This record gives sequence, C-alpha cells and structure tokens, in this order.
Amino acid sequence: MTDRLSLRHAHHSDKALCTPTRRTRAMPSAVEAVFENADLMRCILVLANLDAREFARVSGVSSAFRLATLTDGSLLLAAARSQEYMTRRVFMGLFGLDRAEAAVFPCKQRARCGGGHFFEYDPAISRSTLDWVGGMEGRRWRLKVRARRGF
Repeated sequence: MTDRLSLRHAHHSDKALCTPTRRTRAMPSAVEAVFENADLMRCILVLANLDAREFARVSGVSSAFRLATLTDGSLLLAAARSQEYMTRRVFMGLFGLDRAEAAVFPCKQRARCGGGHFFEYDPAISRSTLDWVGGMEGRRWRLKVRARRGF
C-alpha cells in the first residue's frame, strides 16, 4: 500500500511540475530569441569545432545556424580542415559540387574494407575549392541548385 501511495504521490508531484506557469509560457520566446541570434550561433559554432559532416547537419537546427553556415567562410574552412580527409560525398556536400566537378580536384582512391573503393580529398584544398566555386555566394547558389535537384 505504501508503494501505491508513493507512486501516486510521485505522479501528482510530476504533474504539478509539468503544469505550465507564467514563467514557462514566456520561455519559448526567450529560447527562440537566443537560438535565432546569428552572432551567438556563430560563436557556438566556432567553439564547437565541428567536423565536415556535423557542419553540414547543423544548418537544420535553426535559421541562425543555417545563416552562419551559409555566410561565414571561416566556419566552413575550419570544418573542412578539422579532419584528416574528406570523402567525395562530404566534399561535394560542403562545397555544392556535383560528381564531375569534384573529379577536377586532386584526390586519392582508397580500397574499402568490404570491397570497392572511395575517394579521399585532402582538407588543404578547401580554400582553393571555395575560391573555385565563387566564395560563399557561389556556394549558396550551388546549394540552392542541389536542393532543387533533390540531392
């Protein structure tokens, strides 16, 4: 019987904690204001030291993160240089390249463990790649084109 009472009591206390108050109702707008601050999100991205895959995924978190990933070339280059190498897929995704364009850049072909091969791009070429695509403006345009194609 005491177990039932303690469970019932815990259930009621949890329910009371979950009931929104005036303070928690204001919270979404405060959180939204923080997460939509592009300068703050840029600082977070700088400190996070993301690799290229994480950098590509973070743009879906908020519009401020997306804006930072689309406008700040130093963040893009830091993400590209944060790993030993980039696969062709990551390389193409970061810079908005198609397969034929990616083939223009120097890479190494490596054997996969399960058979087949993959292409390895040196992060040192990321600056020249960004220049080749037309800087951040060219990258934004390329990413829009890729999105329309359904990549």
